[in-house]
Amino acid sequence: MPKRDHQLRCFCSTEPLLATYGVDDEGRLYVHVKIYKQRRIFGEVIVTEGIVRLICRECFRWHKVNIKQHGEAVLSEEPVPSELLAGT
Repeated sequence: MPKRDHQLRCFCSTEPLLATYGVDDEGRLYVHVKIYKQRRIFGEVIVTEGIVRLICRECFRWHKVNIKQHGEAVLSEEPVPSELLAGT
């Protein structure tokens, strides 16, 4: 199956790229996140199941990506994750 790469962008006015998603060679939906610093890759994450939470670097909104197989990744805004609030 050919890969389909789609972009997940924030809803804010600058629309920064948060991640890409597509279908791998086995037909599974994935979300791919790369972390750059001065044109070097500092981190890379590929998620194939579950929920991914991302923050926009421009407006600091949190977004939730629900990965459902045989469908599309759905981006929705959400409050700050409770896992981050537990330590305060």
